[in-house]
Amino acid sequence: MILDLQPDSFDDVEMLEIINQISKNSIVIGTGDSSPEYKIKELLEEKVQYFLMKPVKKYILLERIKFLLKERKKEKFELFTNCENYVKNIKKKRESIIIKFLYQIGASPSMKGFEYLKDAIYYAMDEKNVPYKNNKSIYNILENLHNQDSVSIGKSMKRVVDLICIKNKDNKKLSNLEFISKSALNLRLKMM
Repeated sequence: MILDLQPDSFDDVEMLEIINQISKNSIVIGTGDSSPEYKIKELLEEKVQYFLMKPVKKYILLERIKFLLKERKKEKFELFTNCENYVKNIKKKRESIIIKFLYQIGASPSMKGFEYLKDAIYYAMDEKNVPYKNNKSIYNILENLHNQDSVSIGKSMKRVVDLICIKNKDNKKLSNLEFISKSALNLRLKMM
């Protein structure tokens, strides 16, 4: 946005505040006659990315626009990269919490169904993905993730779940989905 600003005018500062409220991502280049330096500084602090004195040379204006757009693109890329790294760190933390949990209740990473169970709990920790008794979609996800058929995945997980129930002297045997749901809920509450 290119604005002809009069630094002595209260309307310009007010207009910049409104622009800032409407869109915090807007790029504003101000133009104006010679003004005191402190007034230009005030406008630059308000929301103007760059101020050009009149008469404005078109090539300077175009170069400034290109530069500001390039900077904005770089900022967005850095923000995206930071968000991506943040998500990766959360995923690693969640995975390590699940592994520690499974190990504490008696499962060993060397067991055949351990990896399936870990991934199923990881998936189920998202509230919308919690598997209920009749929800077999988690098996489809594991099938695609591990390139195995759901029957062998289910059997492998069941051996681990049964072993955990025996080690914890739990008389009630849980189905895979019950165990996954309870574990996911338990871990989600611990992470809050």
